[in-house]
Amino acid sequence: MEKGHWFNVVIFGLVLKAAISLYSILTFFGDPKVESFLSNSSVAISIYYYSFGTFVFAIAPLILALFLYKRWFYKTCIALAIITCLGFPWGTALGVFTIILFRRASIKFEFGIPTN
Repeated sequence: MEKGHWFNVVIFGLVLKAAISLYSILTFFGDPKVESFLSNSSVAISIYYYSFGTFVFAIAPLILALFLYKRWFYKTCIALAIITCLGFPWGTALGVFTIILFRRASIKFEFGIPTN
């Protein structure tokens, strides 16, 4: 396979996962049954769940995909891959695959990390 092929696969998977997650979050909160439940529950819990869910399932994979594409912030990419693992099952698969990918010496070289 050509150099960087696995990066493209991971980036595509992360963007696709983020788009699907964002769509599902938006449709979940547009459901009248959910809105009536949220109006009866604590507003703080609702806001926390919405912001946490949006970050973990949509925003973190997008940021990770951008950093992977630009080859920026090696340690931050690993941290975001760990956060992406919380989104079971697709986030877990992508996060673990990303962490395994980051252990390669060739990937460290692309990020400018010295290899021993």
